Amino acid sequence: MKGVFIEGDPIYVKANFMEKTHIQIAVRDHKCIKGVFRVSDDLLAAR
Repeated sequence: MKGVFIEGDPIYVKANFMEKTHIQIAVRDHKCIKGVFRVSDDLLAAR
């Protein structure tokens, strides 16, 4: 199951992608997860 959440202001004028757009997924079997990633806090702060 997945859900798309479109939130925030456009990332630039006339953009169709918003600042806080994200996707959430529900996984029934954790063995199906091949890998994960997380953006480091210093990269987020540089924005």
